[in-house]
Amino acid sequence: MRLPFFLLFLFAFSATIFGQKLKTKPEKTMNDPKAGKILQEVKGKIASLKSFKIEFNYTVSHGDSKTKESFAGSYAVKGKMFKLLTKNQEIYNNGTTIWTYMAANKELQISKNEGKNTITSPISMIENFDKEYYYQFKPNETPAKDQVIIELIPLNKKKPMFKIDLIIDVKKNRVVYSKLYEKSGVRQEFTINQFQENIALDDAVFTTDKSKYQRMWK
Repeated sequence: MRLPFFLLFLFAFSATIFGQKLKTKPEKTMNDPKAGKILQEVKGKIASLKSFKIEFNYTVSHGDSKTKESFAGSYAVKGKMFKLLTKNQEIYNNGTTIWTYMAANKELQISKNEGKNTITSPISMIENFDKEYYYQFKPNETPAKDQVIIELIPLNKKKPMFKIDLIIDVKKNRVVYSKLYEKSGVRQEFTINQFQENIALDDAVFTTDKSKYQRMWK
């Protein structure tokens, strides 16, 4: 099972983003100020949240192949703690320890949280949008009511993707959908079905009982 790009880099704004530092900022002529204003408002909204939970659907298609893989998942965040659940993977981070369970090999990996998390989402992309991407409204696209489509182009040409589409609800200041275009031909789609803000989350939510797993690695 291919692990999605979203689950291989930094997943959440709230868990401290560690993107590559770039000396060169996006050229102003390449950016749309109105698109930048919308992204900045979304970024500010996320920063103001004490906690949130996302229910999402993920789909990946492999180049010219008609084969598609899809699954649903959930993602909860409170401060620097987070929990990610999908059918293939579970990640618990209580701010000190990270438990990663891979369903394929029924293995639980336990590691220290060193502040360099390795997961991503449209949220983390927005956190660094003004440093790592060119941004503009996507041409020849008609979004739904109260939505806009913004295209991000990575400055770092070594990244596996060459473009990202974000659909943003401008009334709620939320990303509702994103699509990543990889150079390999792979396309990844991420749809947020539900976004709960400032919900009550006990700290115990972000830990797991290691005794229920068959194999462990530290």
